[in-house]
Amino acid sequence: ITTFQCTKIIINVLPNQPALLKPQTVPNTPAVSRVQDVGSRTLDKYDNCTGSDLNGRIVAKIKSSTENEIDIPLFQDYTIQQQMAQLAKEKDVLSKSIKEHTDWFDSKNQRIATIECKAKEARKKESELKNELKRYYIDIPEADVLQHIDSLIKLTTVQEKILKQQRRICTLDNYPKSNPDILGKVSHLAQIEDDQVAKVISWHLASDMDCIVTLTTSAARRIFDETRVFGMLLGNTIIFDNLEAAIQYRNEVVKTTACPTLLTREGDRIRNTGKFGGLSNKAPPIEKLQGVVFGAPLPPDYNVVCQQIELLQQYKAEFLHCTEVNNELEKLRSFYTSEMGEKKEELDEMKDKLALIEQKLGFRQLPQVVQKNVIHLLL
Repeated sequence: ITTFQCTKIIINVLPNQPALLKPQTVPNTPAVSRVQDVGSRTLDKYDNCTGSDLNGRIVAKIKSSTENEIDIPLFQDYTIQQQMAQLAKEKDVLSKSIKEHTDWFDSKNQRIATIECKAKEARKKESELKNELKRYYIDIPEADVLQHIDSLIKLTTVQEKILKQQRRICTLDNYPKSNPDILGKVSHLAQIEDDQVAKVISWHLASDMDCIVTLTTSAARRIFDETRVFGMLLGNTIIFDNLEAAIQYRNEVVKTTACPTLLTREGDRIRNTGKFGGLSNKAPPIEKLQGVVFGAPLPPDYNVVCQQIELLQQYKAEFLHCTEVNNELEKLRSFYTSEMGEKKEELDEMKDKLALIEQKLGFRQLPQVVQKNVIHLLL
């Protein structure tokens, strides 16, 4: 027995990230045919050929690094050879079609999985916003959601306008804050919610209301000064409900220390010297101040209404997005269900045909990844 063997090529394979290794074009099914020309029976680049003064049967095998061995059939008869070659071509075509169908299933499943993920995130966001609305005692019904949300947004928008209009404002123009060292006019440094308190304090500081306050300290104390200027102007002034309570308070304080200026909600003023009464110590009606009065802050409900409007708008947008994603998902599932059924039948039919062809050819399906092989010819 004579053995022909080509040079072995050893490849060291180091572990790394898994990847698919395959040729760019799928090779045809290998086969060795019987021809008379010895030169046409060369099996590799080393010119190992058969037929010259040799007798016996050729068994060609491809050895890989794995335990799997693949026999290459040798066809003797020309007619059978043509039939087998045709079967080999059909096998290649079927293998390619099966691969295309498998890739199609993978892409469609991936598409559905992506949309399902988006739908899950949208439902989660919608649920979070719905729970946030419940904190404001706003419940979202199961039916007619959009109509209900639109009506709530319209209602809260009207409330917002009403709350924004019903407030006292200072008519004095504020000084432009082009210079960071300028705080603005005294009349704009504070907002007072109570009308009576706003009237008496505005009257008490009437001579200072149009004054412009500037920063004289360093930048490091700027924020502190911005919050303390109003208090510095007002001093230790205390506001009481009525003149009787203010007089009683002063009588007790002067026994131990000096008493600051006292104001009452009714518009009376007791100076730090103890002088009170007369027109100079009585605040006029708020109308006579002609807008030179501290403005009122927005009602507390105003901020609540604004938050409700913002949440309702966010929920509406998320509800529409969630509905759109769910509709897309249902459409894909409905379309792919019918189409996948047809594709599945085609794939099963092709697999059955491929199995039958492989059975006729007499070998199993070739693996996609094969390392460098060594061909042994046993004679």
